[in-house]
Amino acid sequence: MTVYRILAAIVAALLYYLAFPDRFNECGFWVFGWIFAVPLFYAFDKTSLKLRFLLALLFGVISFSLTLNWSFGLSKAGGALFIAVLSMQPVIFALFYRRSPAGLLYVPCLWTASEYLRSLVMDGFTWNPGYTQSFNSYVIQAADIAGSYGLTFLLITFAYSVYCLIKDKALLYAAPVIGIPAAFFVYGHFALSDINISGPEVKAGLIQGNVDQGKPWDDEFAAEVLDKYAALSGQAASERPDLIVWPETSMPGDYYEDPALREKISQLVSKAGCQFVIGAPALEKGRLYNSALFISERGEVSGAYRKIHLLPFSEYAFREYPFVYRTLGILRCKRGEFSPGSEPVVFSLDRRSGVKFGVTLCSEDFYSGLTRELVDKGAGFVINMNNNASLGETTAPYLYLEASIMRAVENRRPVAQCSNAGISCFVSKRGQITACLEKNRKKLFIDGVTTHGLVPERARSFYTKYGSIFPVVCLLFAVILKAVHSRKEKR
Repeated sequence: MTVYRILAAIVAALLYYLAFPDRFNECGFWVFGWIFAVPLFYAFDKTSLKLRFLLALLFGVISFSLTLNWSFGLSKAGGALFIAVLSMQPVIFALFYRRSPAGLLYVPCLWTASEYLRSLVMDGFTWNPGYTQSFNSYVIQAADIAGSYGLTFLLITFAYSVYCLIKDKALLYAAPVIGIPAAFFVYGHFALSDINISGPEVKAGLIQGNVDQGKPWDDEFAAEVLDKYAALSGQAASERPDLIVWPETSMPGDYYEDPALREKISQLVSKAGCQFVIGAPALEKGRLYNSALFISERGEVSGAYRKIHLLPFSEYAFREYPFVYRTLGILRCKRGEFSPGSEPVVFSLDRRSGVKFGVTLCSEDFYSGLTRELVDKGAGFVINMNNNASLGETTAPYLYLEASIMRAVENRRPVAQCSNAGISCFVSKRGQITACLEKNRKKLFIDGVTTHGLVPERARSFYTKYGSIFPVVCLLFAVILKAVHSRKEKR
């Protein structure tokens, strides 16, 4: 019997992995996002606490190691720690899991609450089954109400209902099995037909340099890198955009510390005749920041965003914790560790009066709260700038794209994703990809330019207004239902 439960946990992990996209299936088998938990419920049902713990850990380690294989490219020990922290969620769920008449509410509340608790531990990093539906245009529309947590809640409700329908053969569970997909698709149909994308556009040019990860940090290659970005920017400028975007850490040097580089950038921007956003390492007052520099048409920096949520084992190395720093074999930045920024920043476009936009850098696209803050500050669209060249052809670029789609729908804001190695594309507020850089049917590790229009938005979605109130409500319900059940057991 235990062997069957182990096999069930492994099957659940494989289904979870296959539900997400990778280079073999760019949209993922999103239907598995609806059913991956069914064998997991079988594995957890009527077992000891110790066995549930071990099965949950097995599920977490396998599913996250496969889905987030790129994390081991940053640091093997760091990647292992990342997987262990992520596995907290299924473990918490398993320890408190139970079947009961209230399970149809308790189980999805518990799963959603455990996802939310993990995000608090991870400084707001969101990762849940809801992301599996990013390429399902109908289902994803519901994210503008309760975000990815709302999608997760309904997916787990569906899976639990399927399990109970098979296990108990009670028609009660047929209602959510039929009703949840129907509700998703009905809401999605009306949302897609009702959401208008017409209006004045901001034309943006995204530069994908496909520059080797080490070159921007090496003075020997600075001229080569700058010449490449200058040539691609000239190509973009020929289409007369309002804004040209370079990816994260693309500037070959320190803008503030290198007068010659500063002059070259100024000339390049002035010649292009539009504003630029350039990813750059920037040393300010003795602190190194991973920054996005907003440069005016005159070639002067008129604003800067400094990355708030730094990536462990790549952008900082826990120097404040000597034991961790010494033992994890951490990959350090060549020019030192970055310091975190303090607040999100929105920039104003000179050519479009009143139009503002915000920037997220790299993995910050997974921090749903950050994008909400940008929209609250008036951002009409959002740009994610990333540099995942060192991660190779892993799942990372596709997962980043899923995050951009989720942020676009949650806040009903168009998102442009500009990457060094790919994927560089535009996502509408409906979550649909409207333009993407591609050569010979390839999106990764190519260079080029993609130019497209973004329609800035002002209206705020329900999710933007109320944020993560839904998982908090789920947490309260889970605690209350657990307490009521425990009290009944004591009687």
